Amino acid sequence: IAKNLRSGILDFQDLVLKDDKEVEEILCQYPGVGKWSAEMIMIFGLKRKDIISFGDFGVRSGIKKVYNLDSLSKKEFKEIKSRLSPYGTIASLYFWQAHMKE
Repeated sequence: IAKNLRSGILDFQDLVLKDDKEVEEILCQYPGVGKWSAEMIMIFGLKRKDIISFGDFGVRSGIKKVYNLDSLSKKEFKEIKSRLSPYGTIASLYFWQAHMKE
């Protein structure tokens, strides 16, 4: 990704104009980049405000702590995510911090 950014093949300014799904599809074409990596690039590189990654262990762990859950299904995750929109990224950071607390 870095090589393509430097050479101009990939342009973050172009990615900014695309929706989350389109960005994910573009980034996941690169070897070693999956959904989680694409979501982290959207959070930290593109500053997207509504990203919560089911693939992030820390986020899932934090959700379980905050909501006092023993487990977290994908359906439960999607329900929580929808309630937090459009501030999912901020919530992700809080969930990750909650995961770090004992």
